[in-house]
Amino acid sequence: MVNARDLIAYLLRWRRRNLSDKNFVLLISFLVGIFTACAGLLLKWLIGQIEHLLTHEFSITGANWLYLVYPVVGVWLTMLFIRYIVRDDIGHGVTKILFAIARKQSRIKPHNTWTSVVASAIDRQCHRQ
Repeated sequence: MVNARDLIAYLLRWRRRNLSDKNFVLLISFLVGIFTACAGLLLKWLIGQIEHLLTHEFSITGANWLYLVYPVVGVWLTMLFIRYIVRDDIGHGVTKILFAIARKQSRIKPHNTWTSVVASAIDRQCHRQ
């Protein structure tokens, strides 16, 4: 069985033999772009699912008082998600990444890869109403 450390060492050796630094940066940039696009699509899909869940039985012609309640519920649910599930400041992803690069560590917490998408979907959808 191959452990993660051996796999990473193998991949780094392979990269040094087969890819120049320029091509490696291009490959990583391409992958970051693909994953960013996937995160954007996931966020859009989540917002659509939440919108359908909240408004699928609303009358198109009439007013509904729930449109006044949804923003408050969205902020409340986002606050509970961050306080009890994430248990950390999620902040803005770009500033956290720039700060990590400036410290020359380039390490971010694993939850920062997904918590901003979930919290944004909850909060954005409820404010969209």
